[in-house]
Amino acid sequence: LIIGLLQALFLLCMAVSGSYFGLGPWFYGGLLIAAGMFGYQQILIADREREKCFRAFLHNNKVGLMVLGATVVDLWVV
Repeated sequence: LIIGLLQALFLLCMAVSGSYFGLGPWFYGGLLIAAGMFGYQQILIADREREKCFRAFLHNNKVGLMVLGATVVDLWVV
């Protein structure tokens, strides 16, 4: 539960930051994809199996890359 809450807080903070810096639809689309990636992580960790939890932990690199990529594309396209 706490991991899901922290993931939601991260997405909320990123959305507020995106609004503050005037980012557009590419950024928010990336956040939507990141939210889906977090959903996948929740599925992985549901059984609390060691290997799956570690795979979800490593998957955070891809989430960060998605947010970075969405930010760069949004700034580049606009």
